[in-house]
Amino acid sequence: MITITEHDEFRILERIQECATDLSLWPKTLECADRSLTCRSFLLEFRSGQQHTGRYCPSEHASELIHFLDNIQTEANKTALSFLLNEAALNYPYCKIQLTINSPVSAKAVTNANLEFANWPGLITPVFRTKEVTVLLACLWTTVPSDEIDPEHVMPPFRRFAKAVSSALAVQSNVSETRANLESLRLLFSSKENAYCLLDENRTILFSTPAWQDALRGGDIFTVHGGRLVPSRNDIEIALKYTSENIDASPEHLSASNLRLSSGPRSERYVFVPEGDNSLRNVSFRNLGVGEGEDTPSNKSHILVEIKKPTPLLEELKDILQSHYGLSNGEARLAYDLASSGSLPDTLANLGITRNTAKTHLRRIYEKTATQSQLELTHVIHSLSSLF
Repeated sequence: MITITEHDEFRILERIQECATDLSLWPKTLECADRSLTCRSFLLEFRSGQQHTGRYCPSEHASELIHFLDNIQTEANKTALSFLLNEAALNYPYCKIQLTINSPVSAKAVTNANLEFANWPGLITPVFRTKEVTVLLACLWTTVPSDEIDPEHVMPPFRRFAKAVSSALAVQSNVSETRANLESLRLLFSSKENAYCLLDENRTILFSTPAWQDALRGGDIFTVHGGRLVPSRNDIEIALKYTSENIDASPEHLSASNLRLSSGPRSERYVFVPEGDNSLRNVSFRNLGVGEGEDTPSNKSHILVEIKKPTPLLEELKDILQSHYGLSNGEARLAYDLASSGSLPDTLANLGITRNTAKTHLRRIYEKTATQSQLELTHVIHSLSSLF
């Protein structure tokens, strides 16, 4: 017989509440539940495609239960795992043994899984569900035969347990999203002179600075349809796609477009776009996530987009190019003028040199600055400009 005292139940519910603001407490909380309920508890988060994230329960500890549920078929010819993830009502307990009895292929599940594990009674329910993730809660009693468990005795505390977990996960998700929105607003309003725009995971514009509207004029970079940001160029579409999915660009895309990647803990994608006066604008993308740097029960992301216009370059940059990169005086002048004007013909006319001389200088400049194109060289020089 399973005995659950009011003191034990209160202690579990209290610890679950603490997890709402600190997800690192979940492992200890589940251990407390195991001791108080004399069971094995599982909190399993899945992304689309039934991908277990291992956020709350390591995959090696959960694999047996996941495999078991994935080999139990319901009457609708779906697996029990698929049913629980996509259709089952939140916080409604489903009996593990009953799922096995009703399954036409339960023998396969028992054969493929540990026989002892298959016979453990237990309760399972989804406790959190969004478009991106679903979280399941399960309690399996490993030392109590199924015929000794009184459903009327274990169902009420399990429901309260499930609802508390559900509430804690929902609070954490809301807190993390609010924190991310506040950080994004802080970034936007601290730099209202710059052209910033914040997008949600559907590319809907959440916030923008006054300068953003000016940057959109002409429609050569973005247009807006139904509140959603639509790239006007293929290289910008690639950069936005890869930023939102938080993956690196492939070499063929890097070589076939203006897309560039920056390195570091807050990596950015950026594209150089020519302007009418042959200067370049820098369109950058940063994935802020939701509660960046935190473990959150969500896979949402916010994208911060910025359009930077070229800024006047200081004469002191020529000295930096010579001292830091070892450029000669003529090479430094060429690199500086080319980054300022964005036009090789204008640079030739301004410096009074031939195209062949410029090509010779550029070959050496690229070698010394570890760049391969005018775009990369321009980015290096404008990055140096931000030091002043």
